[in-house]
Amino acid sequence: MMIARLSIALGVGALTALVFWPAVSFEWLTYWDDGAHLQWNESYKGLSPAHLWWMAQPFLGQWIPVTWLSWAIDWSLWGLDPVGYHRTNVLLHALAAGLLFLVARRLIEAALPECEDWIRTFGATVAALAWALHPLRVESVAWVNERRDVLSGVFCLLAVLAWLRAVDGHGQWWYSLGVVCFALGVLSK
Repeated sequence: MMIARLSIALGVGALTALVFWPAVSFEWLTYWDDGAHLQWNESYKGLSPAHLWWMAQPFLGQWIPVTWLSWAIDWSLWGLDPVGYHRTNVLLHALAAGLLFLVARRLIEAALPECEDWIRTFGATVAALAWALHPLRVESVAWVNERRDVLSGVFCLLAVLAWLRAVDGHGQWWYSLGVVCFALGVLSK
């Protein structure tokens, strides 16, 4: 049963990645925020203690240390090639789509326990795809500087999944994991 749900979550994520994959070929939005935050900013380009300390400080009115860390990892892998940064955004959004399917499936099951399994699965699939493929998601996925949206989405959905496991009686560890994931989500946005 769980393998089938994970397979559908992977399918939702794969379809989402396929739809958003053209964004991988986009360039920087230099004169928006990509220039000041990423192209011209040397402070995040590395993983040394000095770089990590800088990431823990507010910059241009924003405090997003986990997002800075993700960009530093991108920089370590791709340099300033925007393709890598866009690829990461697309893959994070695809992961969030799959996670949303799992969250929706669990919530529908809790709300409608008498419903047939295929109906709950269908409803969760439609909900996840409607969210993931909605035009409002384009800016967050296609603009590198909006990484904070896709990254916080992944962590917040992981927090909800962990919390659902905790309230199902699977132990305090799941609750603690949910709190950590929520904190990472907040530190991303």
